[in-house]
Amino acid sequence: FYHEKIIKRSYNKMNKQCLITVIVPVYNCEKYIGICIESVQNQSFNLWNLILVDDGSLDNSGRLCDEYASKDDRIKVLHVQNGGPGHARNCGIKECKSVWFTFLDSDDVIESEYLANFHVERLSSNTSLSIQGFKRVSLDGMELGETLSYKNISYQGPDFLEKAFVESDLFAYGQSCGKLYNKVVVDQNELSMSEVIRHSEDQLFYLQYLLHVTDIQLHSGSMYCYQFTGEQSLTHIRIPYEEGVERFVCLEKACLSVIEKHKLTNRDILNKIYYYYMTGGISIILQSLYKEEFNNDIRVKVLELISDKIKENTSRFNPNGVKGKLLKYCILWLPLHINDKLLAMLF
Repeated sequence: FYHEKIIKRSYNKMNKQCLITVIVPVYNCEKYIGICIESVQNQSFNLWNLILVDDGSLDNSGRLCDEYASKDDRIKVLHVQNGGPGHARNCGIKECKSVWFTFLDSDDVIESEYLANFHVERLSSNTSLSIQGFKRVSLDGMELGETLSYKNISYQGPDFLEKAFVESDLFAYGQSCGKLYNKVVVDQNELSMSEVIRHSEDQLFYLQYLLHVTDIQLHSGSMYCYQFTGEQSLTHIRIPYEEGVERFVCLEKACLSVIEKHKLTNRDILNKIYYYYMTGGISIILQSLYKEEFNNDIRVKVLELISDKIKENTSRFNPNGVKGKLLKYCILWLPLHINDKLLAMLF
C-alpha cells in the first residue's frame, strides 16, 4: 500500500509534464533521423518527451539532433560514447522522467495516432503492458506486405499471459517497438537492456519485463512503420559465437523464469519457447563457431557446453529436417572430438 501511494504521487507529479517518453538510439543515420523526429512531433497525443541518444555517431546525426532540440524543448539529446543499441537505450531509460516510455529506431517513423493508440487512459496500473502492431514500409511510405496487427483485447486474470501467448502469439513479438513500458516497474526491479549481446537484447528485456506484468492491453492498428532502407541490420548479421553463448545463457534463464512465474503449461507454447532459446540458440552458436574458431581445443570446449545442455534437456532440442535430427544424435552419442570433425565439414 505504501508503494502504491508513492507510485500514485509520482504519477501525478509526472502527469503535469508528460506521460510518454520516446527513446531513440541514434547512430550514423543522418539520412533518416529528421523524418523520424518529425513523426514524433506530429503526434496527436501531446504529452510526450523525446530523448535522442547519439551513440557516438561519426556522421552529422548528432548535430541534426541538436538542431531539432534547440527548436523544441520537448526534445533532449544525449551524446554518449559508442556502446551499441542496448547501451543507448539504457541511457535513455535512465534519463526518462515520465511514467511511461517506448522505443523508436532512428530509421523508422510512427504515424500521427501511434502514441494515442497506447491508450494510457485505459491502463489500470503501472503493471499493465500496452501493445500494438507494426508494418514494414518503403522509404516513400509504400506498405511492403509485412504487417502485424491485433484486435482490441484485454488479457487479465491468473492465466492472462498464457492466453496472450496462445491467442495472439505475443511470445514471438519481442521487438523493441510497439510496447509501452513503465518507468517505475523498470526502476524498482532494476531492469535494463543487455549491453553484452547485440542480437535479441530487446526480446530479453521484454521477457524480463513480463515477470512484473499483471495484464496486457492489445490495441488494433499498425502505426509503427519499419522503414526498409536496403541497409544491413543486426537481424541479418552473423553473431560471434562467444556472444551467441552469452545470448543462449541469458535467454534460457529469462524464458524459464517466465514459464515458472506465469505457470505456463500449454504444450504448443512451451515447444515454441524451447525451440526459440534452445534449438535456435544452439544453431546460432554452431554456425558462428565453425566460421570463426580454428582452434580445435576451444571448439571442443564449446561443444561440451552444448552437449551438456542438450543432455540435460533432450526433449527441448528439436532441430528440423534430417540434417538437424542427425546433428542431435551425433551431439548426444558421439565423442566430442569426432563431433568436432563432423561439424567442421557440415558448417
